[in-house]
Amino acid sequence: MGHLFYNELGGKAKSPISLSSDPDLALFTHVQYGYWSGTGFAPDPRLAWFFLFDYYERTGKQSADFKINSGYKNGYIFYEIKRHLGFLITKCLFLLVENVGKTLNQLFSILQDWNEILKDIPMDNYPQP
Repeated sequence: MGHLFYNELGGKAKSPISLSSDPDLALFTHVQYGYWSGTGFAPDPRLAWFFLFDYYERTGKQSADFKINSGYKNGYIFYEIKRHLGFLITKCLFLLVENVGKTLNQLFSILQDWNEILKDIPMDNYPQP
C-alpha cells in the first residue's frame, strides 16, 4: 500500500492523498483514510498491519494495531464507522471554514479595488447630508 500511495499516486507524508495532483488518483473513487492489509504482525498475532491514506499528520504511515480494538477485518477500512464519521465531519468543517475564508478574502479584495477606484473621484460634487 505504501508503494501505491507514494510511487503510483504521488502521495506525500502528512498530506492527504486527496490533495495529490497525480492523474492516476482519478482511477480510484471513495478512497478511505485507512486500510487493513492481509498481513498479520509476526511478533504478535493479535495485531495486523494497516496503512493510512488520509488521516491528518499520520497520513502515509504504515503501522500495526490490535485487531480487536479497531474493528479489524482483512481488507476493510481501518477504523470503525464512528471514527470515520467524526473524521468526515471534521474535514467538512475544515473545508467550510477554508472556503468561507476564501470568500471573505475575495470580498476584501473587491473592496480594496473599489477603494482604489473611488479615491480618485472628487467627493465635493456630491450633496452632503
